[in-house]
Amino acid sequence: MQDLAQQPGQQRDKGHADQGNAAARDQLLHALALAAGVILSIALQQVDAAPDTQGTAQTDHDCLQSIDCAVEKFHKVLTFCRLFCGT
Repeated sequence: MQDLAQQPGQQRDKGHADQGNAAARDQLLHALALAAGVILSIALQQVDAAPDTQGTAQTDHDCLQSIDCAVEKFHKVLTFCRLFCGT
């Protein structure tokens, strides 16, 4: 007999639980939407600030050529010193 008496109350509680779940769901979805918007804007900002890869590659190439030239000159001077300075 108690089961029959508790059933309407349980059904009534389920209705409140559904409303609470809906409110929690709405809050969660709102927070997730906000987070997705922040992530999207950060990702786009990084794309907009992408470096000029062609210019960077050319600068790196020029720098390596300068270093290679300096090393070559150093080796020539070192060879000259070994031959004529007795070092």
